[in-house]
Order: sequence, then C-alpha cells, then structure tokens
Amino acid sequence: MRFRSIRIRLTAWYLAMLVLGLGVFGVGSWYAMRASVFHTIDEELEDRIRGVEKFMQIQIASLSPIEIRERVPGTLRARPRRRSVPGLQ
Repeated sequence: MRFRSIRIRLTAWYLAMLVLGLGVFGVGSWYAMRASVFHTIDEELEDRIRGVEKFMQIQIASLSPIEIRERVPGTLRARPRRRSVPGLQ
C-alpha cells in the first residue's frame, strides 16, 4: 500500500515524531522523578541514622562501665522460642 498524498505522509510523519517525542519526555520524566524520590529517601534515612547514633552516644556516655556490663548481658540472653501455629505462618 503506497501513500501518494503528501497530506497523509506528512500527517503520519508528524504523528510518529509526536509519539516519539512524548515517549522520550515521559521516560525522562519518570527517571528524573525516580532519582529525586530515591535521593529524598536516602537523605531521610541518613538523618535518622545520625539521630540514632547521637542517642546511643548520649546513652552510653551517661552509663558507667559497670552499668554497661550489667545491661549488655541482659539484652543478649536467649529468648524463648515462640511456638508456631499451623496454618498461620
């Protein structure tokens, strides 16, 4: 099937370029938004980590070495295993 009319050929060409341009724009926008979201999440996680580190440093600084020795073994004790209920795993 050969198009002889210049109108049909130009319309098809413009339509193809519009679809290609919108596709490139959409993919580029998606990658930019994805990078922005990941960057924001990374910054928030880093802020939380710094807050936890600061909290832990304050807590450790407020305890004497004897208190630290007393508290650590208590947190490292083996906890009893929970019995699993069949069908609820």
